[in-house]
Amino acid sequence: MINWLKSLAFTTVVAIMSGCANRQAVPSINCKLADATYPLELSKLDILAAENFVHLSDEITGRIEQTVREYYTNECAVNGDTVAFSVNDILIRTLRLRDSSHSVFLLLLRHIPTGAVNGKLLFYNNNERRFINDVAIDFNLHALYCYEDGQLKPTNLEDELKLEMPELQLVDVDSDGINEFELKRLYHNGTANAIETTVLKIGKQRIDTLAFTQEWI
Repeated sequence: MINWLKSLAFTTVVAIMSGCANRQAVPSINCKLADATYPLELSKLDILAAENFVHLSDEITGRIEQTVREYYTNECAVNGDTVAFSVNDILIRTLRLRDSSHSVFLLLLRHIPTGAVNGKLLFYNNNERRFINDVAIDFNLHALYCYEDGQLKPTNLEDELKLEMPELQLVDVDSDGINEFELKRLYHNGTANAIETTVLKIGKQRIDTLAFTQEWI
């Protein structure tokens, strides 16, 4: 009876240790944080320079990791052909832009297997220390940039059209003295191109689209 109990106890300990090992086997994500300033022009920014060693709260780090994992799981073609890639291959860089009230985290993501550059935006209230948007906002940049040989490079379209514009800047469209966030990107449907401009306004509990325009070029 004693031997049986010892055997049971040993088996239980092994099972617990095995379970802990399995949980620890999930790799953490390097947030690859770098600070940037407004207006943000990615073509003029060396985003792959050494990241800043800035301490982030567990909430912020966890939200960045969650966003990358959701993108990897829900939007990338994760199958037998892409087993060589991991979630850490997805995140190119996290850029943090701050004003007195809010921090914006722009996650530059590499799509698997296409290599297209996508973006996700997270808005953080500095005063209340909480994220404003429950779901990351899409900011697709694949028509402007590609990721090759470990570098963020302009696409042929950007070179041909000779585009020079900030992707993200602060504006005050409604003249209320409160900053809004203007996003600019190139839309390409295969035959035609347009500059899309979106102005986002942050309220107490939500983010609203204040304006949206398309300028065909």
